[in-house]
Amino acid sequence: LKKKPQLVSGTAVFLTSDPASAPTALMHSLKHYKALHEQNVILSVVTAQQPVVPDSERIMMETINELFMRVTLTFGYMEQPNIPRALAICRKQGWKFDIMTTS
Repeated sequence: LKKKPQLVSGTAVFLTSDPASAPTALMHSLKHYKALHEQNVILSVVTAQQPVVPDSERIMMETINELFMRVTLTFGYMEQPNIPRALAICRKQGWKFDIMTTS
């Protein structure tokens, strides 16, 4: 039986272009530190076929389990992606995280 990874406080955000598979940075973190954060977010940034995406359609949040969630941020092809602003919208939609303890 393999040992479960140690849980450390805070949130880890892992950027990926393929939200269906485990991000390389997550796998390296598990392999080298044998630890997971209490909250792990698989974050993808998508470019839409339209020039501008309204804030109401910008964010899709999906809970995977008690340790993981998937967040997709969608921006129009004419927009400059503003990740911090989009993450602020995520907080308004219920994603609880402290920016100071997020890596």
